[in-house]
Amino acid sequence: MINKTYVFSEKAAHRTLLALIGLYVLIYSFIAVIKFLSFSFEDFDLAVHDQIMWSVVHGSLFSSILGINFLGGHAHFIVFLLAPVYKLFPHPFTLLFLQTLALGLSVYPLYLLAKDVLGYRWAFVVSFAYLFYPALAFTNLFEYHPTVFATLFLMIMFYYFHKQKFRLFVLFMILSLLCQENIPLVIVALGFYALFRRRSPRWYLVPILGGVGYFLFCLYWLMPHFNKNTIQFISLYGYLGSTYAQIATNLIKHPILVLKIMFSHRNLSFFWEIFYPLSFIPFLSPLSLLLVLPLFLQHLLSFRSTEVSIYYHYTAEMIPLIFIAFVFGLNNLLKLNWVKRQERLFQWYFFFLTLVAVMHLGPFFRLPRYCMKVFDKKETSLIKEEFLKKIPADAPVVATFQFLSHLSGRPEIHSIHHQFSGFYTLSNKPFKLPETVRYALLDFDDSITFMTFYKRGNYINLLRFFSEGTWGVVDVKDNIVLFVKDAVNQYPLYRVLENEPTPVLSFEKKVEGEVEFLGIDIHEQKDEMLHLTLYWRALKKMNREWNIFFDFLNSDGVMQYEMFRPLCYRIYPTQAWKPGEIIEEQVYMIVPKKLSGRTLSLTMGFFDYTTGEIIRCTNTNDPLGRIFISDVEFR
Repeated sequence: MINKTYVFSEKAAHRTLLALIGLYVLIYSFIAVIKFLSFSFEDFDLAVHDQIMWSVVHGSLFSSILGINFLGGHAHFIVFLLAPVYKLFPHPFTLLFLQTLALGLSVYPLYLLAKDVLGYRWAFVVSFAYLFYPALAFTNLFEYHPTVFATLFLMIMFYYFHKQKFRLFVLFMILSLLCQENIPLVIVALGFYALFRRRSPRWYLVPILGGVGYFLFCLYWLMPHFNKNTIQFISLYGYLGSTYAQIATNLIKHPILVLKIMFSHRNLSFFWEIFYPLSFIPFLSPLSLLLVLPLFLQHLLSFRSTEVSIYYHYTAEMIPLIFIAFVFGLNNLLKLNWVKRQERLFQWYFFFLTLVAVMHLGPFFRLPRYCMKVFDKKETSLIKEEFLKKIPADAPVVATFQFLSHLSGRPEIHSIHHQFSGFYTLSNKPFKLPETVRYALLDFDDSITFMTFYKRGNYINLLRFFSEGTWGVVDVKDNIVLFVKDAVNQYPLYRVLENEPTPVLSFEKKVEGEVEFLGIDIHEQKDEMLHLTLYWRALKKMNREWNIFFDFLNSDGVMQYEMFRPLCYRIYPTQAWKPGEIIEEQVYMIVPKKLSGRTLSLTMGFFDYTTGEIIRCTNTNDPLGRIFISDVEFR
């Protein structure tokens, strides 16, 4: 009997790659679906772009979330090419699938390039590293962004550059330019790359002239014309100047400052996250790294920390350029005889390094655990869906982040974070919610809205919003409240009392000499709702914002359920309380099904919302400074 050693042929490599691409698209599409259904898209990017697509197919270019024509925010002309697909399947799922498909397919031109330069074995190694590259995964998982199509088009464009097929190169160069206004910087860099490679004039004149012309068109006409000075992206570089000319001048005049910023700790960490999964091999081809240099400068010099992190989408257009440098860096490395002799060993090293980087930086091996967490939110998700059903499909609405992408298929939707901060995003233009808005769906425990945009005194914007409008609460569960303009107020949230209250359970517990907890009424449980009335007295003017937490403990003192909540729904927080005021607050708590039929001890604790520091109640031996309220029997 003859033993045949298996040979990993080119055909096998190609088939395996196609299977990995299919698996990639399947897995990340599935993750996107369950993220959406569990309300786990917690920023507003998906909602912004879904509403833009919805508006385009309905004959409008206006984004009510941004408050401008969408071309004033980014030059996303690619939207018009995607619109026919969206018109057939008008749902955020469509955008999430197209994003995953574009990122998954972008590995194929990389494989062809690497096969041409390094051979099919190395091409498979490079492709494997690409599909498991942490920055690519996080780009796919973080919301949705049209710039991901540049990831695909830039990769194809460079492949045709490499193969010297000029017409196809120009076609995909144009498609890349349509994806975002910073892509011309890459195209210009490619023109200089072609010049250094001694290509014929058309290979460098077309990219340089076309890139410069399109960049100036976007920067000085298109975006200012539609932006109307609403979003001020230049503020990201405000320390360098207030105009593009000043920024360019100061970059030259103050090289020490620029170098300090570029090599700051956060930026060095970003370099590590980008290059360590590739063993820093791209640096072996410095000429190839010229392509990504403008994008590195753009992100490294920005004061926005998210731009120098792999956990968002800002690496989307950088990833193909980094892997192009990786291919040519490997080519230079393999010119060393001792490396060439150990070629198979180095291939296995990069497989191993890819898996180590995934385990270290994530998120691929964490996806199953992540999915389980998302499924655990099913009960809460069903409650949120009930709220959404109460809002008419075409009604103007304002909402917290997690609801926006579920409401974005309509002409008018707004994000409450603009109302809370008082300004549009990246803007000094004051925000005023239009009078046409009739519904407000708010989760007052939304940390992105109320922590990322938190500033002391921002509550005044919420307080003014609800006091000036005739808003009635038509439903409330936990920290989620549905307000409808001119509706009967079915669920009071809080009020300032004129007389001393007489709570059923009286406590008169002082907390750090700032607040006195007077007592609580525990009302009869109705269906899945536990209704509590809390009574507070402000002892002095407070500078910090207190939140509370309820812990339900079993007979052994082990916590069975915990709920965090802001006092007075953040509309009238502790920093607004006046000394001597007595505040009555209503809490409408959902009882999880797992608590049904059990008797548990209800305790309450306090913490500083901005620092997370526990605030201890006096006269308690509890390690968390909690107050024992009462035993509660759940039906």
